[in-house]
Amino acid sequence: MIRTANSPLPTTALIPLRGEGKSRLADALGPARRGGLVAAMLDDVLMALSGCGVSDVVILAGDGPAEDLASAHGLRVLRDPIAPTGAAPDEDGRLRAAVDAGLAVLPADAVRLVVAADLPRLSAAEIETVVADPADVVVVPTVGGGTAVLRLGPGVMIPVQYGRGSAGAHLRVADARDLTTSVLDLPGARHDVDAAADLTALIGPLDGTMPGPATAAFLDVPAG
Repeated sequence: MIRTANSPLPTTALIPLRGEGKSRLADALGPARRGGLVAAMLDDVLMALSGCGVSDVVILAGDGPAEDLASAHGLRVLRDPIAPTGAAPDEDGRLRAAVDAGLAVLPADAVRLVVAADLPRLSAAEIETVVADPADVVVVPTVGGGTAVLRLGPGVMIPVQYGRGSAGAHLRVADARDLTTSVLDLPGARHDVDAAADLTALIGPLDGTMPGPATAAFLDVPAG
């Protein structure tokens, strides 16, 4: 648990990660290339976090390759819950359960960030803005209405709402509990990478941002 350079509050970041994820990119990238992209984007997210002093990072690993990536970076690892055998797949439900379980074991007196692993344009300055926001619950939305970054203030806990429209759902849950809320529209967090169109967009500027150096090197494009 650390304190950022410009904030008196200790801060811990939780990053849900699947090393063998991004199946929606299968038409554009083979399994090995998808794994390489996941690793590159994680590198850039970690660079953004460390760039503003957030070094207490926990990887919420959804598979073995994610654990391997965390170990390669010397990061703490939590395994997410495994779906019961024979149960219908519910990736959003599994993610919600995993993040809730992960947040429950993080220091309650710290600022806790849940940061998506596929935000290669995210900057240290943007993370610092999120950490410094005084609201109980801070939501950084993607253009599709998802949640790129979720910030919970010290002592604050809500059931997370990952899935379609999660940014608005997080705000509604916080409002129902009379918690203060804030929405931050940050250019480097607007565009996650889930589909082939997102991958194509990585090769050029979006909202004045470029992909970070690891992702740029992976794609052989100029870095931001």
